Amino acid sequence: MSRGTSIPTRPIRRALLLALSLATPAAAQSVEYDVVRLPNPGDSIVTATGLNELGHVVGVALFSEAPTMRAWFWSAEDGVSVLPAPPGLATYRAIDVNADGAIAGDGGYDFGQAWRYAGGAYEMLGTLAGDPISTAAGIDAAGTIVGTSRTLTFSDPPDTFVSEPGLALQLVQSSSQAAYLNDAGQIVGWTSSLTAWRFTPGVGVEFLPPLGSHVLTYATSINARGDVVGYASLATGSGTVPFLYTDAGGMQPTGSFGGGASAADVSDDRVVVGTFSIGGTHPWIWTAQTGVRFLDDLIDPAEDLNLLSATRINEAGQILARAADLSTFARFPVLLVPREDCGIESYCATSPSSAGPGAVISASGSTSIAANDLELEVSGAPPVQSGLFYYGSTRLQIPFGEGLRCVGGSIFRLNPPLLTDALGRAVRAIDYTDPPSPAGQISAGARWHFQFWYRDPAGGGALFNLSDGLTAAFCP
Repeated sequence: MSRGTSIPTRPIRRALLLALSLATPAAAQSVEYDVVRLPNPGDSIVTATGLNELGHVVGVALFSEAPTMRAWFWSAEDGVSVLPAPPGLATYRAIDVNADGAIAGDGGYDFGQAWRYAGGAYEMLGTLAGDPISTAAGIDAAGTIVGTSRTLTFSDPPDTFVSEPGLALQLVQSSSQAAYLNDAGQIVGWTSSLTAWRFTPGVGVEFLPPLGSHVLTYATSINARGDVVGYASLATGSGTVPFLYTDAGGMQPTGSFGGGASAADVSDDRVVVGTFSIGGTHPWIWTAQTGVRFLDDLIDPAEDLNLLSATRINEAGQILARAADLSTFARFPVLLVPREDCGIESYCATSPSSAGPGAVISASGSTSIAANDLELEVSGAPPVQSGLFYYGSTRLQIPFGEGLRCVGGSIFRLNPPLLTDALGRAVRAIDYTDPPSPAGQISAGARWHFQFWYRDPAGGGALFNLSDGLTAAFCP
């Protein structure tokens, strides 16, 4: 049995509780990803560019004062921090980060050199053959960086380089743009004549075939298996189609978009993410088993977000994306974190207040749909007092009087009301197939959120206090 901690409580007027209880249950949307909104360390636009296996993110933010473009690093443990400026660069951006925290970056597309930042120190990578500009594309577990070296003239084709720590740049492929690399030293990109390629140490460069009539190909990423993703277009440059290339299966499309789509990244399990860009932008996720699903359909509608693009996925299934707030229209990077398949979690809990005893809600039993049983228990409430378990399809953690309201969205009640015992306990067993309950609303990946509302003896029984909150996530 998992047990939460108590929250501040405050009497809530009975009329409000009765109004909430009149709602009619509705089917819950399956939510597969929680959304982490990444902060803006600058005062203008912020963009996320790289994601490692630990869920750490790097990017670039714009400032109103010099340097106007600066690199940043974010982790859930330490928050966001701006990197110090590299030597000799007036602007700087971070492009990718590995699990050790080593970062690949550069001075921007039109200025400066690529760099490696590790252990609090910079290593400037230089350029190939005296080119004035080099840009970074990715960094592997050993700190090796792949990038592009070029002149100031766009008519001169760029060249792909690889940079091992402490060594001079090495040419990988001339007249080409670098895109990414894996930990086995394989690199992908595309030529100036718009043909995707894959470089393998000991093998050399292999040019990928066209995707049917889509003869122009761009490779954007590669996983540990050597699988390549990217997009292909018609000879006119229109009708872009995302692809996955494997040695066994060759070129195959990832979804039927009818054009206007590209793949950005692929995990070792061949989960592909990308963006569809007709009639707005719509990020998607693809597997051979499920086909294409749009990420907007897999997050909680209560987030009030429109997802705009997906750029990276790591082996934990976390997805780096960009979003727009539908209320404020602000745009910012987000990290989509897969929810656990099933389980019980306490949330919305703080220390008790003087408003009354803080009640604790806990649960035992299975959150498996097949098992059909869940037992809710409240403790720490006043003895022999009436109360109700309420539940909702979304969860909140907002001030409500001196307490916290934990259940959001459509709010329903589990009848009948209960009396706490002499120790301030009350127990409610739920059979998902037996009303009143969330019967008929439980599906794999769904989450329901519970809170106990109980009569406050100090208010003559006409007012209510609230317990903490509890989430039950359901698996098949």
